[in-house]
Amino acid sequence: MSKTQYPVFTIGHSNHLQAGFIGLLQAHGVDEVVGVRSVTYSGYMPHFNYDFLKDALENKGISYLFMGGELGGRPVDCFCYDTGRVVYDKVAEKDWFNDDLNQVIRGADEHCIALMCSEKEPLDVIALCW
Repeated sequence: MSKTQYPVFTIGHSNHLQAGFIGLLQAHGVDEVVGVRSVTYSGYMPHFNYDFLKDALENKGISYLFMGGELGGRPVDCFCYDTGRVVYDKVAEKDWFNDDLNQVIRGADEHCIALMCSEKEPLDVIALCW
């Protein structure tokens, strides 16, 4: 894998206030947020719902790109699950995952990117396929 021009950060919106969240992005020079949440809304923190967040980021000169369909923690492909839990080794073998991951890597040659999920600690997530 080649080195990119800019780093790729990760951030979970958790229970941040929107201004503080955007301040963290700005403090690290992030100019593009890639949303990797499988669901783009939050009943608990509605200021992180897709439309509100996209507008707030763009008002601060930060672009927003949703890629949670392929890079999110709850893939639609039920073959990526075993007894209700995501098997990330199976996800990593999928072309759709690798295509979007390579898009992020290529994007890091032009933008300082932060991959955004909702969790404070992403490893605490349990994803189920119904």
